Amino acid sequence: MNLLDRGKLFTTEPELNRALASEMRFDPTATQTLMRDIIGITGTGPLESVTCERADHANLDILVTFEKAKVGVECKIGHQLSRAQWEAELEAVDHLIAIVKDTSDVPEEAVSAGVLVCTWRRALSVFRNSRVGIDDVNILNDEKRIARRQLLSMNLKDSVPAGWSYEEKDGDGGYPSVIITSDFLDSDRRRWIIVQIERSRSSDGYIANVGVSVHPDDFGHSATEPEWLRLVRELGRSVEHFLAGTEFPISTTPGKHRRNKDGSPSPSTYKIQAAREFNLPLHYATGYTNSYIGVRSNPLTDEDLAAAGRLFLSAAQTARSDLEKYLADERD
Repeated sequence: MNLLDRGKLFTTEPELNRALASEMRFDPTATQTLMRDIIGITGTGPLESVTCERADHANLDILVTFEKAKVGVECKIGHQLSRAQWEAELEAVDHLIAIVKDTSDVPEEAVSAGVLVCTWRRALSVFRNSRVGIDDVNILNDEKRIARRQLLSMNLKDSVPAGWSYEEKDGDGGYPSVIITSDFLDSDRRRWIIVQIERSRSSDGYIANVGVSVHPDDFGHSATEPEWLRLVRELGRSVEHFLAGTEFPISTTPGKHRRNKDGSPSPSTYKIQAAREFNLPLHYATGYTNSYIGVRSNPLTDEDLAAAGRLFLSAAQTARSDLEKYLADERD
């Protein structure tokens, strides 16, 4: 029987995690079976306690304490296990398990570091008459997980130029993205090009961005044209020219700004002020003031992603060469 026929109880990951912890605490024998037969952890001794989100153990979703071992359990549905998270949690326990919808949801680097992987379906299968079912898992929102898998299907990692870096990273709110970063543009090692392809927060699609790296101290009142703005102008021209006439021209929607909660100017306010004062096209002033400023695509569909991703990466490579020439001319 589908448990949902009797009502939907869980609406968030933390609620479901605590329900699983309750099953583990209620049935120590099944918990031992899960550790030994399903995951392969042996020699733990009897179960002593099950707790959740212990601050002294890296805020693990679930901490299962046995006589001879501490086992951490991190449960994921929509979000991804981050490097900072698994590194801290591996330090806090003897074994770390990630429970996910599909084994491929755990980064290969985490598995290589020692994270053990189990699916929700297999974990729940050991608890007889469980009050939590796989239908409870499947009904929770996992659009971020689906978006993450869609982004990874672009297979851009193999197309990254020598000297550039590639990273799969969840941003604010857990929204997934792929970030590709160039080598340094300047001897001060403050400027580089960033390509970010991300799940859009305002539409059902995705956005491809190309920008120049910026820092918080770049933004404020300036009597002269800021360095970041000159570089963004050259990058914008290069990328716009490269993509003109293709299926994926850059968006002409202007960059936006918001004031701080107390009403004072925010970095994005200064960004737009500078763009207007020094005649930077406002559609070149998109991005994030704590990361990069540049241009972006129009919303992209699932079907667009692979082709658009490669095209924007090629545009960024060309912009990298154009900016290098621009900086050389500026020095001369």
